[in-house]
Amino acid sequence: MWLLPAAFAGRNPRFFARSLAIAALFCCLASAVQDVDDASRHNLGIAKSLLGTQNPCGLLEREASAADPFNAAYVKVVSLVPQVGNLTSDSANVSLLYAWAAKCPPDARFSLAGNSNCPEGSLFLSQPKNLRFEGKLSYSYGKCAKEVRLDGRENPVRLELSEECAEGMDSLRIPLEVRLGGRVLADYSYSKSEYAYSCTRFEGGTGCGCEVISSRGTQTFSKEAFDWGAFEVESGKGAALFLNPPVQRRLYGNSTASVALLLRRMPSKISVDDGEGKALAEFSPYGFVISKGECGERRVEARYSPLASPGAKINTSAPLAPLQLASDSREYAPFSLLFPWREEPGKRELAIFAEGWFSTNEVFREEFFVRAPAVFAGGVKEEGGMGIREGSEREEPSAYPARENEGRPIGWSPLALALGLPVALALAFFVMRLDHRFS
Repeated sequence: MWLLPAAFAGRNPRFFARSLAIAALFCCLASAVQDVDDASRHNLGIAKSLLGTQNPCGLLEREASAADPFNAAYVKVVSLVPQVGNLTSDSANVSLLYAWAAKCPPDARFSLAGNSNCPEGSLFLSQPKNLRFEGKLSYSYGKCAKEVRLDGRENPVRLELSEECAEGMDSLRIPLEVRLGGRVLADYSYSKSEYAYSCTRFEGGTGCGCEVISSRGTQTFSKEAFDWGAFEVESGKGAALFLNPPVQRRLYGNSTASVALLLRRMPSKISVDDGEGKALAEFSPYGFVISKGECGERRVEARYSPLASPGAKINTSAPLAPLQLASDSREYAPFSLLFPWREEPGKRELAIFAEGWFSTNEVFREEFFVRAPAVFAGGVKEEGGMGIREGSEREEPSAYPARENEGRPIGWSPLALALGLPVALALAFFVMRLDHRFS
């Protein structure tokens, strides 16, 4: 079976244990998106501290020189806000968190090369000021490319990820590539002494020697800096396939509902109710782990660790493109849901709510007519062993086997068979494909 048991599958006879399990599940469900929100708030909180400080990302420092007085000078892609793993969402108001550094000594003295005739000179640098970054952010998303000028003072930088840029792209994840480039600059006060060899003619001969040349002023030093990052973006709408019941009519009583969710946005919580607020099942496909990045940012990773309410099961597989059941070739992340369902006769509804990692919400609804098989008494018209009940304004005409002549087979209409067979084959092929991927 490709449907693996979830942590709470099966019935527990003890009410207390059952209640405790549901309470624990609710706690897990409530914390999933909260982890993403907490990490985003933290990363926004440190954004300003990543700009122009000594070495916010702790990269390897080097010894300053007369031509390059920086101990550290770089620009770095830190994270997207929000981000889980390497993924973000086009509906999440995405921005780029970056860092740049300009660490240089408060004062430094360097020797300047001399020659065979004169000694070395010296360069004294002091009071570095006006440390800054001048550059640009270039990024490509789907079919679109954009560029933003950077002055090193605004962080994070908003990214425009419009749905139009992802139109016509079938892959489950849309690629996003960002590039940072520019210069780190600093102004130093300097005092420089150099020796120049020269000869002077005078009466009676020529005198040669080393002459000191001194200068003072302000000098701007710059260092080229580049970095890039590759991410993925979720985009698009999902769909729901009701495998059991496979049609819009069913008989009343206990049943196990089977639904295949085809999602393009990763879910943190899936809940099912009867359309009137009565909960039928809840699922939590993923757990989340927070770690600390090298620039002090918080990183969130998702781990597939499915939880389900008692009696329910959930499973997933690699992305697939259900060509037999969709009008396009887009990829989806499939999730199979099994849950108990009991309904009384009448018009009923199933509502499935998928809450995404990035606080997106999708709702899938399906209406059903639930009917009770009744044996008909007087006034029944016999035709081919069938008991026929005429339709009314409140009930649809239905046919059920009669008590008499029970041995005779039911005669199916060739037209109904011709219409129903393609749908049945398509659903069967889809389930077999899911089964193959999960096995």
